[in-house]
Amino acid sequence: EREEGCTSYVVRGEATIDGQPLAGENQDMPVEFGDVGIVLKVMPNDGRPKAVMFTYAGLLGYHGMNEHGVSNFTNSVQDFEWQPGIPHYPLKRMMLEQQSTAECVELLRSNRVCGAANIVLCDGQGDFASVEVRPDRVVLFNDDHPDRMVHTNHYLHEEFRPYESEDDIQINSYNRLGRMRELIQLHWGHIDVKTIKTFLADHDGDPAGICRHGGPTVNHSIAGYIAEPAKRMFHLRRGHGCIGSWVSYEI
Repeated sequence: EREEGCTSYVVRGEATIDGQPLAGENQDMPVEFGDVGIVLKVMPNDGRPKAVMFTYAGLLGYHGMNEHGVSNFTNSVQDFEWQPGIPHYPLKRMMLEQQSTAECVELLRSNRVCGAANIVLCDGQGDFASVEVRPDRVVLFNDDHPDRMVHTNHYLHEEFRPYESEDDIQINSYNRLGRMRELIQLHWGHIDVKTIKTFLADHDGDPAGICRHGGPTVNHSIAGYIAEPAKRMFHLRRGHGCIGSWVSYEI
């Protein structure tokens, strides 16, 4: 079983208490990454938008949100071969220079990447997209309700599912996907920032819970994100969902 992880989500409209969008993820990585992450505020003076991101030394871009409410989050996926192309990190930075989800999707479509991933996008108008990216092409996955999207670490679009080999299926990814969908449905119409924080602290199905604690060689939920794109608020948590501390940034 693979140990990579991340649980991403977007809710809006009928799902949220005020109809406004909420987007983000639990970021699951080797535990040592929790000690070297930094909050980076970028304030260009050349017309590009201001942004806040959580990143690591040497990376041009990572998860975050800009002053237009454009936010991006990522899930690792497998079953691909590395190809000549652009690493994902410059594109993450470029996405935080866009003004809409649609512009980010076009950016992904027009630049060949070297590896595979799922990119979750949202903007200040509430438009969102879940983009499954491979070196040869990209596809947009639409969840079964227009006001909800959940993605973990396996392909969901029917066009890409055949790439996933049976012996490489990540059971914890399926469990986290189902649990996040279940929590959203249970709280449908009443979801706010506080509610999302409880989702990201959920241990149901351990060791395949949304909040992952793992071990020395297993990924942990080292950070969490809740973007309020319409309100230009970005909430960031260091540490596990159940015990980590949240800080809010207005952009």
